Amino acid sequence: MELAVERADGEDLAVLATFLRQMEKDAQTGRVAYDAGLGFHIALVSATHNSVLERVYEVISDLLKVHQAPTYPSEVDARKEYREHRMLYDALVRRDKDELVRLMRLHLAYVKGVSGPG
Repeated sequence: MELAVERADGEDLAVLATFLRQMEKDAQTGRVAYDAGLGFHIALVSATHNSVLERVYEVISDLLKVHQAPTYPSEVDARKEYREHRMLYDALVRRDKDELVRLMRLHLAYVKGVSGPG
């Protein structure tokens, strides 16, 4: 997260905002935007401008698509998902590294909780 705070540029923020808009739209109908959420995380990693991290997360996201995606939408609150991602985005825009790290830890704990043990 520190690298994203330091290196994210306007283009990175615009990509993240696009995913957020999709998540917000879907949350209004109660539909979980799994692909937009995953895209948000990929874009967040991309905002680090670190090719090694991007490649590692590419592998992780492929695993998530196989093992998490099938049950994830039925287990989460779409509005909570949107709010969490919105807070992550806002912390990044403010360049608040500590808050971004804190929020990401909370979000990952939530996701782990709804995705089951593992």
